[in-house]
Amino acid sequence: MNKIDKHSVIDYLLLADNDTLVEMKRLIEDCLQKQSTKLRYILKVGDKVTIHGTPRFKEGEVTKVNRTRAVVNTYCEKTEMKISVNVPFSMLTINKEG
Repeated sequence: MNKIDKHSVIDYLLLADNDTLVEMKRLIEDCLQKQSTKLRYILKVGDKVTIHGTPRFKEGEVTKVNRTRAVVNTYCEKTEMKISVNVPFSMLTINKEG
């Protein structure tokens, strides 16, 4: 599969009309939803994950996989303690080395 250059995508989006942009937004949201659903079935207890979208938590270990979220043990920089947080699958990526 050919890799698409980021600048080519931006150039295309700047020339697109509103209807095309709305349809592309829906397609991207659908893709993100499908990736989250797939992650639900791939994720296992003990997997090392990276949490995206929050500055306080960076990495952790999965302790439980629920229907829509995973419970992750992580280190909270604000409180300087280890805590468990419920994280949506859309905010998680599995670390390759872990």
